[in-house]
Amino acid sequence: MTAVRKNVLSKAGHENHLNLLTADILPDVTEWIPSGFESLDRILGGGWASGRASEIFGPEGCLSGDTFVQYEVRSLEGKRKNYKGGTIADLYARFHKIPRKGRGKYPRKGSESVMYSAPSINDEGCIFQNRVVDVVKTGVKTCFEVRTLSGCSLIATADHKMFTGPAYVSVGDLVEGDIVYVHNNTANARGIRRGQRIFRKYVFVKAHPVAGVKWAIGYRYHRLLRSRAVVEADMNGLTYDEYVERLNNYDLDGLKFLTRDQEVHHLDEDVRNDALENLYVVEHREHARLHAFKNHNNLRYVAVPDAIESITPVGERETYDMKMAYPCNNYVANGLVVHNSGKSALTHMAIKQCTDQGGQALYLDFEMALDIAKVEQLEIPRDQVIHHSPECIEEAWDVVWAAMEELEAHPPDAPFLIVWDSIAASVPRAELLEVDSGKAHIGLVARAMSKGCRKMYRRIAQVRAHMMWVNQERDNIGGGPFSEKVTPGGSAARYAASQRVRVGRVSTLKSGKGLATGYLVRATTRKSRLFPPHRKMNWVLDFDYGPSPTLTILSELIDARIIRSVGGGFYKAKWWGEKFKKADWMSLWADVPDFRAGAQATFSEAVTSGLLDTKKK
Repeated sequence: MTAVRKNVLSKAGHENHLNLLTADILPDVTEWIPSGFESLDRILGGGWASGRASEIFGPEGCLSGDTFVQYEVRSLEGKRKNYKGGTIADLYARFHKIPRKGRGKYPRKGSESVMYSAPSINDEGCIFQNRVVDVVKTGVKTCFEVRTLSGCSLIATADHKMFTGPAYVSVGDLVEGDIVYVHNNTANARGIRRGQRIFRKYVFVKAHPVAGVKWAIGYRYHRLLRSRAVVEADMNGLTYDEYVERLNNYDLDGLKFLTRDQEVHHLDEDVRNDALENLYVVEHREHARLHAFKNHNNLRYVAVPDAIESITPVGERETYDMKMAYPCNNYVANGLVVHNSGKSALTHMAIKQCTDQGGQALYLDFEMALDIAKVEQLEIPRDQVIHHSPECIEEAWDVVWAAMEELEAHPPDAPFLIVWDSIAASVPRAELLEVDSGKAHIGLVARAMSKGCRKMYRRIAQVRAHMMWVNQERDNIGGGPFSEKVTPGGSAARYAASQRVRVGRVSTLKSGKGLATGYLVRATTRKSRLFPPHRKMNWVLDFDYGPSPTLTILSELIDARIIRSVGGGFYKAKWWGEKFKKADWMSLWADVPDFRAGAQATFSEAVTSGLLDTKKK
């Protein structure tokens, strides 16, 4: 064995290249970022492991299959082939070229190389056609119908988000009377009125090969833009007056002219300023694009506020969702503005715990849906959170490497958390630049993630950082009715993660009056290299308090019958002699130190002794 080692070391060059069976490759975990929930920390082995990676995944918020979307189909040349729209279920089949039965559902000739778009809203609240990146089938789920005063209605899952003006809010967090935004063909009142328009200056000449011909009282003349005349005069080495004089004298021999496809653009956007230094020549298409970026909102509809009339459970439905192009990850469905959805509560809690330890967090927000209200609710210090919205996966990895280099140069005094939200919404650069929705980009996300993960292993372990990926669970296309759910992005993150946690809603929590107050959410460890896997715990996501460890303790102690109901809505705890109501739990926890200390001690003892069953049955 010594001879073998000596020979291998000589080939390796020096001993540092051979770290087999040493702690240098993947050292033992000695530091943890708490999750914020004691039971979750227990089934994770201590929390989120510093120097390792984790993946949080679960079902995404989605819409009923019969939801109408006004999507458009265009050829790669821009010719519109279909603008009637259809249901999101039909769009899913058409986008993925899935054969269907029925009239009008046959594969259409010429639909192989097309791009799909659907209405979205921009930062100004104006409606525009945004590219559809993907359409996903998310399975059968419990849904609710949201109906507004104007008559718009939408059937969605409780965790699908709707636009309320300042933010996107889950359906389960909305109540009657809340404001949501709808698209009802309201014109943009901020557009330029005809009386406010500034007209370009023209010059009238007797001859020109391109300028339009006009007739007046039997006389023929050409109407030429003055800016065009200025540029053409400079092309011919003439002054403006000399050039106009030659045109009026029909002296066109040897003159150079702009083509019909060439136009003159004003750099300062003032069409009255025809100074030569303010003008430059562009192609017609490029000129139209330049002005479209500036004036597009003047020609569009805007989303307007509407109040919710009712939210009604409608049972289980087959559900779907759409992924829209960066940076406007939203779309209009049944006239209501909705957003792509994802997991966030556990990541917010992890950021909270990391910053409480004095650490920093890097939030890579692909979905453009960071909930500032939740950040303020959890009292997360903003100066300790670095928020970045990458355009593509490659840019996100570049940001990660930049953070790693800084951490390696200046080792931190506290853990550093990197949250990638989410893999499902991540777009590779090649797909971002591609306009053909029908063109296959097989494996691009998986290859980009695999390449990044290979470089990440050693570096993340040496800088006290934790990589947390957020992902979504989807149906396996073509996998049959009994196939397992899959997560997008290939297997790289799944293999790289030392901890994989599936998050899913168990039930809706209600007050004594029957009003929804939150969700009971189950976290299950599907993989763990640090602790026995396949264990579970339930935690409370409260609409008022957000992810609540305090209410989670109450829920688990009631389930373990350590807190018992004594009738009349009252409960009694073993460590507290007086009866109390569930609604009083938060005030007792905050205002009575003896009550809080007794609850924490009882809960910790129950977790340690195994009274709270965290093993998956």
